Amino acid sequence: MKKTEPHKIHNKTICFFNTNKAWGGGEKWHLEYACGLRDRGYSVYIIAYKESPLYKKALEAEIQVFGLKLNNFSFINNSHLRKIRKILTQTATGFVIFNLARDLKAGGRAAKQAGIKHRIYRRGSAIPVKNTFLNRYIFKHIVTEIISNSEETTKTLTCLNPVVSEKKITVLYNGIDTSKFSPAEKKRKPDGPLVIGNAGRLSKQKAQHHLIELAEQLTNKGVSFKILVAGDGELHEELTTKTQEKNLQGHIQWEGFVSDIKSFLRKIDVFVLTSHWEGFGYVLIEAMLCGLPVIAFNTSSNPEIVKDGETGYLIPPYDIDKLTEAVERLRVNPAQAREMGQKGRNRAMELFDFQKALNKLEIILQTAVRG
Repeated sequence: MKKTEPHKIHNKTICFFNTNKAWGGGEKWHLEYACGLRDRGYSVYIIAYKESPLYKKALEAEIQVFGLKLNNFSFINNSHLRKIRKILTQTATGFVIFNLARDLKAGGRAAKQAGIKHRIYRRGSAIPVKNTFLNRYIFKHIVTEIISNSEETTKTLTCLNPVVSEKKITVLYNGIDTSKFSPAEKKRKPDGPLVIGNAGRLSKQKAQHHLIELAEQLTNKGVSFKILVAGDGELHEELTTKTQEKNLQGHIQWEGFVSDIKSFLRKIDVFVLTSHWEGFGYVLIEAMLCGLPVIAFNTSSNPEIVKDGETGYLIPPYDIDKLTEAVERLRVNPAQAREMGQKGRNRAMELFDFQKALNKLEIILQTAVRG
């Protein structure tokens, strides 16, 4: 195959490359940052799976979008590579930001052939990258810069693959529009039930079965409480059945998918995240912005978000006794709970504001050009 000559690039033209069929945190990130940079005067577009939520949402946001269907073997499919190169060259792209492994393999190869100097991999999952020949080649010869969403994710990028250089990696915490969240004015009555909240997909990773274990312990202690769970997923039937078997349906409400997370968070007193791991706990930040003390297991990126003893509590992984103790501590000390909630909101405003994150992304792009 004849090598494509490098084309003239415009450094303010950025391609967000994400062909995931489903909608998740990575797709949310690509859409929000594409819109943010567009609003700052950059020329942006998205390459997405044509029938995906990202494709449709990009159109709604008036972002130029190209539909593309890729698979795990597209990186050896010359027809797919030609389509990608055509898009990149016609748009005079300066940067490509990838999301999925298959996008990186095919799109990264095509981008290098097209002469794109800045081929950026944005990693949002704290799962180790396998030390395979293909991965070593990609991270040594294809990827020019890496954006990691946490220090924990950075560790998992480098722990197994010796060619992934930390010099290429910049940590960029996920930004949130902090203006959309504010604390509720309500105060819990001293004799009223403590309302505990959790939000997330009902899955093994999110591990909401720990909420049932928590409810059992609080019930045995005679605590007045209620647990509200926002989210749906493959474990919905299993969790609701187990709740009934334990006779806890008066204490746990499985509310299904909740479109208005802000209103949900404003109904609760304490937020508890039971996930066994998180790439980055968006919902922890949202809870903190609503002035809530938060409790999470001391795992993955949670310690980068929660300041133990100041904005909430980090619990030894899967220790339900310690989790129960932390909930009880906040229940009997409402003043401390409010103080933690305020400190958490201040921390979220300082570290995780979207506009500040967008500033840092601009610096990453500018540094790449100078480098």
